[in-house]
Amino acid sequence: GDGGAEALPAKRPQPYRLWMSLLVGNVSCMFLEQAFPLELLLPYEFCTMYWYLDRIYAFLSAMLREAATTNCENHLRERADENATADDNAAAPAPAPAPAPSKGTGKKGKGKGGKKGKGGGGGGKVRADSAPAAAERPAVTPPDPPAHLRLELLSVEAKHFLCRGYFRLLRALDLRGNIRHPRPPASFFAQSLATDDGGGADGAAGLPTLGDEEARLAREGLLFRHRFAAFTNSEMALGYENFANDLDKVGDDAELLLRGALECFALAAQYVGQLKETIGPGDASPWLIPANEHDRLAKVCQTNSVVIR
Repeated sequence: GDGGAEALPAKRPQPYRLWMSLLVGNVSCMFLEQAFPLELLLPYEFCTMYWYLDRIYAFLSAMLREAATTNCENHLRERADENATADDNAAAPAPAPAPAPSKGTGKKGKGKGGKKGKGGGGGGKVRADSAPAAAERPAVTPPDPPAHLRLELLSVEAKHFLCRGYFRLLRALDLRGNIRHPRPPASFFAQSLATDDGGGADGAAGLPTLGDEEARLAREGLLFRHRFAAFTNSEMALGYENFANDLDKVGDDAELLLRGALECFALAAQYVGQLKETIGPGDASPWLIPANEHDRLAKVCQTNSVVIR
């Protein structure tokens, strides 16, 4: 009962939090990526979808790096404890040998014993002599992260920069007017907005016309909330304001966005190449890019780069 809960190690919540975050993030990406083969998206929604995937993959990358760092810190902590124990053992004074039997009086034996005791107290000299040995001990270097973490990180980074490249590319095409945004009927928009805000028929009254800037933002926010409603109570929940803020950060320069997309596709191809060289026949994980997808992803990155140029 309560006693068992109190006995749990204090370090357990951190690995558990990392494991849960990785699981939720990977499942969220799998859920969103199903919209492409099922053809649930219109072209003007691709930019938002790739932005959402980019943010989740960035989160997964940070979690995997934290997991690798935690693994290295635990290793260093264990090595430091081992070194401290070895230093303590080396510095501990040797036990004083038993005094040899003497034919003299007890007083003389006592005197010899006192000398031995005094000599045994010279343990400080032994500790001082052992200090240089401890100082000369080579520094403990952190080990490489486990193989499965390295492979998962390469997969996540490849997908991360691929999605970021698509987000910047689609944003540039949108700024150039190459993506058509359909407008829903005003009556549908007004009723949906009133229902979404918890109002009734009266709540739809007085809404601005669809040509106004506020109406455009309200319409896009409404579509965003409906598209990603499954993540409302999830750790992966992002709002339309996050998307709008990121649009402001990338700016409205289409040429700059295209150059950024080129860099992202080049990085994605680089990570795919590293993954292809590192992964072995026995490495299997639902979060890894399958081996039969490596060449296809590399070709996608190369084709997008050629088209942008």
